[in-house]
Amino acid sequence: MTGPFGNIWTQNFDTCQKFVDAVNKAGGDAQMLLASEDGHQGNSHMLMQDKNNLQLADLILAWTDHHVEKPNRDRKGAGQRKPTN
Repeated sequence: MTGPFGNIWTQNFDTCQKFVDAVNKAGGDAQMLLASEDGHQGNSHMLMQDKNNLQLADLILAWTDHHVEKPNRDRKGAGQRKPTN
């Protein structure tokens, strides 16, 4: 892309990748999801307003199912919200 904002997406991508790398280095489990790499084209930065929002939601939910631990319901109080006063 050319023009005054030509490299802003490259800079943003690089910044996001540095964040992902830092999270993973600290023992986390981060990954940048690129919809276009999974065959989803033409998306904006407003994913849930795009025409293929349900397919994008499925992509995010699938990632979450594989990367986020489920709470251990056997532990006393696990998964319960604390009351706010």
